[in-house]
Amino acid sequence: GQAIVGSPHWISRSWRSKPTGTIVIAFRSEAEAKKIGSRITILGQSLPVEKYRQTPLTAQCSKCQGFGHNSSRCKNLASCQFCAESHLTAQHFCSICKTKGKACNHTLPKCKNCKQTHFANSKDCEVLLSIKA
Repeated sequence: GQAIVGSPHWISRSWRSKPTGTIVIAFRSEAEAKKIGSRITILGQSLPVEKYRQTPLTAQCSKCQGFGHNSSRCKNLASCQFCAESHLTAQHFCSICKTKGKACNHTLPKCKNCKQTHFANSKDCEVLLSIKA
């Protein structure tokens, strides 16, 4: 068999309450990992295998506007990219010009992360800059 590096670990925190879960196993090299193929047998069950891709710390979630994760795994409340209110960005609505799902001239920018007057996806956000530092 292949020699793994370190101990396998569960991705989800509540793995005991689920019939299946995700385990990360590290190998010494890419070549060693590829020897497994597309399936692995654990306790007599054939299970799918896929390469683990860690989300970069600077990745921004389109649901909560936070960093280090994406919307598919987000458990936080929704926050608008434009106004930081508690709705999805696609649901942003201007009561003056009736624009929906995008910013307009009436939008008062507010960042969910640093509370400053810019959109949450601004490259100048101090929270993003501190993550990059």
